[in-house]
Amino acid sequence: MAKKPDDMLTRLTKTLEDTKPTKAPDAVRQKCRKISVSLHPDDEAYANAIMGYMIGKGHRVSFSQAIKLALRTATIDEGLIDALEQIKKDDGRGKW
Repeated sequence: MAKKPDDMLTRLTKTLEDTKPTKAPDAVRQKCRKISVSLHPDDEAYANAIMGYMIGKGHRVSFSQAIKLALRTATIDEGLIDALEQIKKDDGRGKW
């Protein structure tokens, strides 16, 4: 005996419900986040100086690694306020 269309639809719906994809796992967190920064020529020269220093010590580092080294070795104190004022002067965009 042939199945009724309603029975076939019910069966198909149940099959589709049973095979719904499960939630995809959260993406693995990247180790680094890509960003873009604008550097004043003096800042670029400082990063290049870090690269030169590291080469002199036997470690070849990229520009990105030089910036990371500068960030990780920076002292967090009142000197940042003076540096910020200098950055504002150097930048000259008036966005500050």
